[in-house]
Amino acid sequence: YGWIDELRIWNKALDTEHIRQMMNQEIKLSGGDDVTGEIIPIKVYGPDNTPNNGVADNDDPLLWSNLDGYYRMEVDCGYLTPTKGSLNGRLRNITSPQEETAPLPYTTALSAAPPPGGLWNNSSTWKFGDVWYTPNSIVFGTRIDWNIVEISPLDPNTNTYPPHNINSLEAGGPDGITLLGLVSNSGELTMAADEPLKMDETNSGRMLWITHYLKLDGVIDLVGESQLLQKRYGAYNSSGDYITSQFSESILDADSGGYLERDQQGTGNLYHYNDWSSPVGLIGESKETAFTVRDILLDGTFSSTPDTIAWVGGYDGKPTSPISIADYWIYAYRDFNGDYSNWEQIGARGTLVEGEGYLMKGPGKPNDVNNIGQNYVFKGKPHNGNINLNVAAQNTYLVGNPYPSALDANQFIDDNIETATYDGITGTLYFWEHWGTETHILRDYQAGYAIYTKFAGTPASAVWDDTPGSKIPQRYIPVGQAFYVIGEGLAGESVKKIKFNNNQRNFVRETSGESTFLKSSNSKSKQVMKAAADKRLKIRVAFKIDNTAYRQIIFGVDENTTEGYDIGYDGDIFQIFPDDMYMMLEDKKLVIQAFGELTEERVVPIGIITEGEGIIKIYIEEIENAYPDMEIYIRDNISMLTYDILNGVFEVDLEKGAFNDKYSIVLKNKLVNMQLMNLNS
Repeated sequence: YGWIDELRIWNKALDTEHIRQMMNQEIKLSGGDDVTGEIIPIKVYGPDNTPNNGVADNDDPLLWSNLDGYYRMEVDCGYLTPTKGSLNGRLRNITSPQEETAPLPYTTALSAAPPPGGLWNNSSTWKFGDVWYTPNSIVFGTRIDWNIVEISPLDPNTNTYPPHNINSLEAGGPDGITLLGLVSNSGELTMAADEPLKMDETNSGRMLWITHYLKLDGVIDLVGESQLLQKRYGAYNSSGDYITSQFSESILDADSGGYLERDQQGTGNLYHYNDWSSPVGLIGESKETAFTVRDILLDGTFSSTPDTIAWVGGYDGKPTSPISIADYWIYAYRDFNGDYSNWEQIGARGTLVEGEGYLMKGPGKPNDVNNIGQNYVFKGKPHNGNINLNVAAQNTYLVGNPYPSALDANQFIDDNIETATYDGITGTLYFWEHWGTETHILRDYQAGYAIYTKFAGTPASAVWDDTPGSKIPQRYIPVGQAFYVIGEGLAGESVKKIKFNNNQRNFVRETSGESTFLKSSNSKSKQVMKAAADKRLKIRVAFKIDNTAYRQIIFGVDENTTEGYDIGYDGDIFQIFPDDMYMMLEDKKLVIQAFGELTEERVVPIGIITEGEGIIKIYIEEIENAYPDMEIYIRDNISMLTYDILNGVFEVDLEKGAFNDKYSIVLKNKLVNMQLMNLNS
């Protein structure tokens, strides 16, 4: 609320989009005929008439020539000189000065200055809190997600920005605070859930969503699982597609000189790798500026007071205070053909660019049951907007989530495949997981690549023992998580693009179970049936040789797929081990396969490779959304004998070799058979 402060007379009807962008700021002429805000320096657009299109001829721009009269009430009484227009205005029946309390924009008050600062929802935190609703409040049943906020406004007496500190706690909607624009001149905005005993990396976190514009000269502290989301305003429909009519992208002002801090946890193990990516770059520098690991990563043992990491020589870090990390084990893999020799040892001083990933081992702290032993803090200028990398066809690139928010793997895949030309990546994502044996010797690693497509994820396979990775990738990739992509096409073809953008971002907590590397794999040797929120039929089949090997493959039904190879849904194998199993489709070897419908009998050809030194066991590990009276068999394609693996384990002793034609998995659907019988009768 607040007293009326401006009068604008337009010669065209305004859309809700126009009004919201101007509600909390004065406006001005920009360029030849554009209307922009005094606070948010972005052209005022109407709705994008083609949702998610972003084409300039569909945006219904608001023009300065559409403004017939504009009066800023900057005098105590009497006549008003128009900012736009030819006629003076006059304030009638006003004989004394009126307080200018309109939120143009919402500004913080001095009461928020002393530590620990003011609470967002307290009226005393805001300059005119006695007459304002706090930003992002519910007004007459509607949550106002389009406020503009300025933290630490200019003090005209000193011409400085005295720091005001704000704590979000449970302000805003169920997930957090949504604003059209935020200008942070100094001070600190702390995003954290109201969990007094967990004001550290264990905090469940809150969302800060900026839909149009962020100017960051202060500090944003993302405690625990808090995330900064910059993305057009919209919502997901029932099909999981994001729908927005906002034309302009959410931008981070390039001149921002402040920084963001974000917790993330990794292994404390001295011998195990985590694959990392940074959500931040160098403070005060352009987004294209290269950075080093030592520039952006801090020891977060005490997350409220992060410390500089000691980067040491030799092979081993140490759990000192601050922690010591071995410089030797920091590597990048940038657009190479998959050979191990192409790993690039960059150390803590080698440069990276936004979107790239890197490997790093722990400082030698014990891990908990979730394989977490060390908290780190990323500190720097947050990444935002379009990020592009180049990859050659058939080459591998270690990339990662470049943003301080979760990344939608499905949207990332969609944005990076061209179904007509395959001019992008293969559509399969690979995530490294490292567990087990404590050694620096490569051949003794217990580690592998978990795999994800839009249809499903599978855990990392085991080699030299039968214990797989414990986690299955999910749709949302958390802050700081790196992964591998492969350029689509034939070697020698034109360079492919790897594209990140704000539309791929979302606020998803890791503890939700929807974020990658959270859900444990079920490695028991008995089949499990369950109903899932995802209603697609998914059948997980295990291949196992005791103490030697383990691989999980998964197949099922997705109405978006065909009988052939479907890029983005079918998942290519990444490494074939001496003892292994995969599905055969066209010229592909797959670990994930989806087909459009479940026929009466579905035959899935499989390939097996073995050293011939143990009994091979194949069995159903898990079924999601099973059909009634299903039957699943292993079929010997030579003898045509079948073996029930829905209720038992198929065991076979094969000699050394590759068997790509000998076996198939046969799935019989009695429901379809009964429907056909009823139709015939």
